[in-house]
Amino acid sequence: MAEYTRRVPILLTDEQYDFLQNLSERRRRSVADLVRTAFEEVYRPAQSIRELQSLRHLQQHTYIEETAAEIVAGLAARRF
Repeated sequence: MAEYTRRVPILLTDEQYDFLQNLSERRRRSVADLVRTAFEEVYRPAQSIRELQSLRHLQQHTYIEETAAEIVAGLAARRF
C-alpha cells in the first residue's frame, strides 16, 4: 500500500461533498480514496493503460476466460 505523506485541502460545494459521501458509502471506500482514484484516472491515465497492457500480456500467457477489457471494466465498476 502506498504511503500517503501529503495533505491537500480542497473546498467542495455541499452538493459535491454529498455526492462523494453517498458514493463512498455505496462503494464502501473512503472519500479520500475516491478522490485519489479519480486523480490517477484523470491526470495519470498512462498508468491505467500500462495496467491494461499488462493484463493483455498476462492473458496471452495464462488461462483467463475473461478478456483484459472485461477485467478492467469489472475493476472500474468497483471503483465508481
